[in-house]
Amino acid sequence: MRTAFLSLAALASFAASAFAAPQGMDKVLKRNNDGKASSGKPSDVEILNYALTLEFLERNFYADVLKKFDANAFKQAGYSATVRERFVALAEQEASHVNFLVNALGEAAVTDCTYVFGLSSPKAVVATARLLENTGVAAYLGAAGDISDPAYLAAAASILTIEARHASYLNEINGATGFPAAYDSGLNYAQVYSIAAPLIVPNTCGAGALPKSIQVFPTLTWLTKKPRAGSKSAIKFTPKSGYSGDYYVAFIWGGKTQYAKVGEQQTVNVPKDLVGLIYAVVTTSSSALDNSNTVAGPGVFYLD
Repeated sequence: MRTAFLSLAALASFAASAFAAPQGMDKVLKRNNDGKASSGKPSDVEILNYALTLEFLERNFYADVLKKFDANAFKQAGYSATVRERFVALAEQEASHVNFLVNALGEAAVTDCTYVFGLSSPKAVVATARLLENTGVAAYLGAAGDISDPAYLAAAASILTIEARHASYLNEINGATGFPAAYDSGLNYAQVYSIAAPLIVPNTCGAGALPKSIQVFPTLTWLTKKPRAGSKSAIKFTPKSGYSGDYYVAFIWGGKTQYAKVGEQQTVNVPKDLVGLIYAVVTTSSSALDNSNTVAGPGVFYLD
């Protein structure tokens, strides 16, 4: 994701980084060029570069937050001193993830991009951090099934568990439950890329191997500011050129996907049992979402 992101193990240091990395990652460092694609799937190197681009984004986000908002700014926004302290820890851990992946990939690593986060206030920061961390979990989870080498998978999983802890904490300080559902949902490469792309300045990223399935889908805007489960909401998207059939919204949440038909004037009934962070995608299918039938999205909203 170059214009925008995988058992539990003991810690072992690696010389090129000032941070610690999970045991077993030394195997990844030794095998940084042997990931090969099979059956059309991304190679392990492409997947780790995908993870690295997400970690670059998160690292830069937290660094910018700490530069712009000091402890007093968080206090004036109504947060305890602990919240900014946690943001310092978040920044350190995302930087550690970047350092590890850069060293693991060596010359095959993608380069950083330029980002625009629009950090207007500590409250906006906390809300944006929640979206980034939850989407990071969905990104790692969605890519995990494509990883072929057990060492790569273990490395990715050791980062995924930390991203999940970050997401849970940020859910809580945004006034929601840290674990709204019994299962998490994965997103594919293009879905994650489409969420992250608005934060990246175009043409600021260097070359590097990334999954070919990465693309940017058209925008899905959720016009109803506070959607409610079981109620009708208004959305906005550009219809598919030359298509005259029905549209559906695929609601991705809690380890599953539910579908609802788009009605007149682009309205949709939100399913009754949705909760937490919801990824909504407009599709031409009522039962099987993939890149080929995606029309717009994901559009993200919360049902807390």
